Amino acid sequence: MERQNLPSAYLELIYEAMVRVETRYCKIKVAESDEEISRERVYCYELYHQMRMLQERRNNAHLYGKKVDESQIVINGEIDKAGHPVINPNFNPDFVIHRQKIMDNNICVVEVKTNYSKPGITKDFGTITCMMNCYRYEYGVFIYVGEKTDCVKAVIREYFLNAAECKCEKLKKDRYKEVYIYLAYEAECAPEIFTLQEILEEN
Repeated sequence: MERQNLPSAYLELIYEAMVRVETRYCKIKVAESDEEISRERVYCYELYHQMRMLQERRNNAHLYGKKVDESQIVINGEIDKAGHPVINPNFNPDFVIHRQKIMDNNICVVEVKTNYSKPGITKDFGTITCMMNCYRYEYGVFIYVGEKTDCVKAVIREYFLNAAECKCEKLKKDRYKEVYIYLAYEAECAPEIFTLQEILEEN
């Protein structure tokens, strides 16, 4: 999918922010070694910074086909849901894009991975689907930056083929087109964009 075909200004914002994150914020050089290691938290902090910078330039964004006061839409990272009167405290997504205080305008829940981990990927999709099912998030986004992008797709297909066994309520198939997967082989590259539906329909 091309970025201009994304249905929300915030889905496009995520794409643009990914391109702006430099490699040094994804692969960290190890002291007294030639080794470089991926650190998800470092990547997420810089991604958040880039998203916020872009958001500040989009004060007149149109959401849901109508004008919404941009100052009411907030990008929050890793909100601890402990004590939340509605949301299960076990959920702690990497980012949410939402309007605080009310459950309306829950635009997007975002999970990020910079290392291939089958359990980590499936856990992230459990969070995304539950947040979409139970807490009225319009879109889900899974970001993966690193090698083995084909393996990531395979894990996603396996997870949803066995969705009946998931702890969370199964995401309805008509919402598969509202889950977006951004895959980049490395930082500073334009990610490939797929909907969940597209990945599940691949041979």
